[in-house]
Amino acid sequence: MKDFKTVCKYEPQNKDARLKYDLTLKEHKLREFAKCLGYDNTKVELNVEDLTVEDSYTGPRLEKVEDINEEWVLSLLSYMKDGKILHKKYASMIILKARDVFEKESTL
Repeated sequence: MKDFKTVCKYEPQNKDARLKYDLTLKEHKLREFAKCLGYDNTKVELNVEDLTVEDSYTGPRLEKVEDINEEWVLSLLSYMKDGKILHKKYASMIILKARDVFEKESTL
């Protein structure tokens, strides 16, 4: 990349050098961006039993993920329409179950 930049500096009319410099610069930026997107593949373990639900929480409660049904989802939607959010314990339970399901799929 430095070499193409030097050539462009000394020969500003050289279209081929400018094109190659631009392509090289673009590829360099793509590679740097790809590095930024890298992630640590370690699995975060969370024990949802350690999360306590405060008595002040008025939203839908969930004992186990298998209890999710249409009625529970509708109560959650109704609760969230008022700008309220699901407790982190229940959200964590759903996310952990989804992660287990997705990890079993070969395409994910």
